[in-house]
Amino acid sequence: CDEGRPQVCTVPSRAPSADASDSLAGVRAELRRVPGAPSRLIEVPFPLTGHPVEKARGRGDALVPPPLADFNVRPEHYAEAAAHEIAVFGCRKTVDGTTPVPEKYSAAVAAWLAPSAGDAAHGSGRRVLERVKTMPEHARTAWLGDYFTAVRDCRPGRIEAP
Repeated sequence: CDEGRPQVCTVPSRAPSADASDSLAGVRAELRRVPGAPSRLIEVPFPLTGHPVEKARGRGDALVPPPLADFNVRPEHYAEAAAHEIAVFGCRKTVDGTTPVPEKYSAAVAAWLAPSAGDAAHGSGRRVLERVKTMPEHARTAWLGDYFTAVRDCRPGRIEAP
């Protein structure tokens, strides 16, 4: 794991990568401000790599995918993929990765964490994102804290519209 906050922990077969940590700098900066947000981002290999997919070690740990082959060309893809995983971090219910968290909320939170992921927020997700962006900072922080607490505990019914 690196020394940042939240920490970025890479898979055992890879040394911690400054590039991976750097590409998550914006995501990490946003997470630091929000109570209930993940405290560690643990990189896990894809299931098809032959490595077992680990479970998060603690309540505040979010599992994120490793950088893709195009990382050097499009490093923002790593931040986008991580943001989508962080947005549902405690609420993955099946092996195929589906989640009961309503997409309008998870897409909006992912786009807030990694603005380049904003294209994924469409329809109701875009409307939620716009509301989150226009909230006063203290209200946005409170809403995001409530959102991350609900997702961490996998209680999506507790997510309220911003």
